[in-house]
Amino acid sequence: NYLYYGSIHFEIFGEIAEAQKAFQKGMEVQQNKKNLKLLVSQNKLLAEIDKISLDSELSTFWQRNANLQHAEKVFKETVYKPEEDYYQLVEMYLTEEMFEEAQTVLDAYFNTDKPKSSRWYNLKGQLFLAKEEYGKAISAFKKAIKLEGHSFSLRNNLANAHLRIKNYADAELVFEKVLKRDPNNVDALIGLGEIYLTRSSDDDPDELLLEKSEKYFMEALHKGRSPQGSKQLNQYEPKVNQKRKYKDLKLSDL
Repeated sequence: NYLYYGSIHFEIFGEIAEAQKAFQKGMEVQQNKKNLKLLVSQNKLLAEIDKISLDSELSTFWQRNANLQHAEKVFKETVYKPEEDYYQLVEMYLTEEMFEEAQTVLDAYFNTDKPKSSRWYNLKGQLFLAKEEYGKAISAFKKAIKLEGHSFSLRNNLANAHLRIKNYADAELVFEKVLKRDPNNVDALIGLGEIYLTRSSDDDPDELLLEKSEKYFMEALHKGRSPQGSKQLNQYEPKVNQKRKYKDLKLSDL
């Protein structure tokens, strides 16, 4: 329950401090129980704090390292490894940017007779993106979409993979399909803005492309600050009279 409670604070509302309290309480309650998902969630939170904190703390590195070692021990000692254990360990390796280790566990899972759902192909695509193997990432995301065609996040992932190798036409087509079904999709708006910005940078600066890029970025900001947006972009803004503790990377990038 602490895991789910903390995840709501972290993933939906972006409330770092509240999520941290919940995950820490969960770790205390868990003690020696084998909850890999809680270890992964805490490491994702600590990694996010490292990225946005004005003053990174060395203690977060040691906590993440301890969580990883514990997760590896749990996985190694489990005789019959359930699907979720494979998934959580790959996610943890991705969070820690240990791509070869993540690939080893991912390959081991795909060599089993366990089911391969869309989230597995999405995870494979995310790993290939991180390794800059974009063709393989595109293939994995396409397989994920075949299994879960209604997912906007999978389509955005596919479009972003196309964008990485400058397949502008394919990326634009996918993002526009997402926006046709979900006009408030912040990621698709940002993606289209990136397409026109990158296209202008590749050639001589094109005023028309830059204007289109600015239009989509401004719309993403507007949607991301409104209740209608598919995600919120103000999640690290400080409360009134509260000392600023975090930088908002999404807002500053836009």
